[in-house]
Amino acid sequence: MNQKPPTPMWFTLGNIRALRNTAPGWPPTPIDPGQPYKWQTRRVLDTARPFMRRSGYDWPDREPEPMIVLRPDGESWCVSRRVGDVIEYYRIPHQPDSTVAIPEPVRVVEVCTQLGVCIQYDSDGVTRWVKWPFRLKYAPVVNPKRLLPRCRFRELWRETRLIRGVRVERLQDISIADCIAEGAAFPPEGQVFQELWNSINAKRGKGWATNPWVLAYELEVTQ
Repeated sequence: MNQKPPTPMWFTLGNIRALRNTAPGWPPTPIDPGQPYKWQTRRVLDTARPFMRRSGYDWPDREPEPMIVLRPDGESWCVSRRVGDVIEYYRIPHQPDSTVAIPEPVRVVEVCTQLGVCIQYDSDGVTRWVKWPFRLKYAPVVNPKRLLPRCRFRELWRETRLIRGVRVERLQDISIADCIAEGAAFPPEGQVFQELWNSINAKRGKGWATNPWVLAYELEVTQ
């Protein structure tokens, strides 16, 4: 059976650097103890668009808090929640035991007909020759000053992570240990994480104060 290619999981540049500072193996440890490292990430649970609704009378004693369950078809995991007399089901974008890729911002520094394209990763300055994606009809433009922040070309991805586990919880239920695992390595860790969360999610109406339901992923470095 063919293994599915990894799906992208997007991070900010600072979070990418923290991800790269995590050593392989479990439990996770930092490569450089003096710098942040990251092996957890929280993503807002999309409760506005359930993919299925069922009568809640089958579970009369079901609590309203979300829980992770197998989909009714048994194909994958999902989140279910009781809303009044209805059970709603929500998707988990990245499944447990699946592999995700970490796209990184890059710059094009050189182009060669035989070798391909030399790119530079913005997170650590490393350069690498890669074949330009054959499906693209245009040639890359050499401009080291121009950053390609949303690099969707899988040929340029170099980092992957295994989804070790996932749980559903309220954002504000995060512990200090989880804040450190999220890359908030310096005290006050809780405030650092709040500021980081708000810088990414507040403009979407999902800031810290709204206390949304989130999916908390645990990531393992496997290579």
